Amino acid sequence: MFRTAVFEQLGEPRLEGAVTTDIIGKDHAHALRLDAEATPEVKKARLHRKVATAIFFESNGGQQHGKDATQPEVRLAVAEPGLEIGNVEQCLDALVDACYYLTAERNRYRFSFTENLNKRFADVRATVSGPAIDEIVRAEIQRALGRLSGVELIAFPKKSGEIPDRPVVTMVVLTPENSMSESSTAALISSLTNESDSSSRTFKSALIWVVAQEPGSLREEARRVLAWRDIDNDSDGGRIDEIQQRQLTENVKRAERDLKECAWRTYKNVFILADDNSMRPIDLGLFNSSAANSLTELILSRLRQDDIVVEGVAPNRLTRFWPPALPEWSTKAVRDAFYASPKLPDCLSPKQ
Repeated sequence: MFRTAVFEQLGEPRLEGAVTTDIIGKDHAHALRLDAEATPEVKKARLHRKVATAIFFESNGGQQHGKDATQPEVRLAVAEPGLEIGNVEQCLDALVDACYYLTAERNRYRFSFTENLNKRFADVRATVSGPAIDEIVRAEIQRALGRLSGVELIAFPKKSGEIPDRPVVTMVVLTPENSMSESSTAALISSLTNESDSSSRTFKSALIWVVAQEPGSLREEARRVLAWRDIDNDSDGGRIDEIQQRQLTENVKRAERDLKECAWRTYKNVFILADDNSMRPIDLGLFNSSAANSLTELILSRLRQDDIVVEGVAPNRLTRFWPPALPEWSTKAVRDAFYASPKLPDCLSPKQ
């Protein structure tokens, strides 16, 4: 009854969708949900609902052409003793990201009866297919790894025969599904390290395994990229105004940037052959794409620090590993030993 009276005063009954979907009136209204998930202080103050209500009345005050609610006006409307005013900006950001009928442009906010990009994004996101996600995820992983001289890159092998048994540093990247969270991953790495088709692998130490931590976030970011790109490709039909087009362009760029960073964060685990022929895990820790030109470069930099990978070998070091039974050691045998034995480092430049 109250809603009906409000809409009669405003002269715009079509606003009911904005109220019930974004503010209050349905159990899953966005402001209600955000309050339920917020910190105790924000939850107790029902701040998301208050902020959304303030924007609604400020931008729909019965005028023929509603005006925007500015950030200072929203702060003034919800301010009260004991309220941390900085929480208002956080609530505004959360509402802009979640609401279907809220429009934001340069710290000015407005509720209308027209669905915004968030609604279209939610609709399109639900239609994004699994194969499309897999394709963009794998492409982004390979883009993050890049290419580096002296290193052979093998992406997403299914059988040991897809990994060459050669005396060269070989970085093998597993699919996101073969992640650290899967119990079968360790056995898979061990099997592919020891086997080469139907025979035993000779150059086991040449392999550097790169493994995802957990694939869920990577797939979710890929889904976001595909959804925003689909909306952008469909925007030529005139359904998006100038403000929304600017927001759409920024959303596409942000989603692509987030996917890139997620690929770097996800592939932070490396396995190498240990001295006892077991697989030794190395956690690269927290980093982002600004840490190196490529993920391959970053991994090799870390392995250089531990003397696992070297550019070349000095003669005095070579003598320490000279087989005592051999008065002469052929250059081919020397080279092969560095990629077969875990006691020796991998050489990026075998001729050195």
